[in-house]
Amino acid sequence: MDAELWKKKLLILKGRLTKNARIGINDIEFFRNQIAHGGAKNKRTGKFPNASNLETILSNGKIAVNELMNIDN
Repeated sequence: MDAELWKKKLLILKGRLTKNARIGINDIEFFRNQIAHGGAKNKRTGKFPNASNLETILSNGKIAVNELMNIDN
């Protein structure tokens, strides 16, 4: 699946998630981008990556991924 199609599908799926799950997915995306782009600021918080935030990011992300996995296609 190409990147643009995946982005569209993820956007549709995000619309079916709870608000907390959407935040979790966005946190995972922001964190990934921060790492991939050398520590860019988080768009939502304006903060740089911080190791002390990892536990919360991954915990919220785990909830979001579980919710995503339970959506019927």
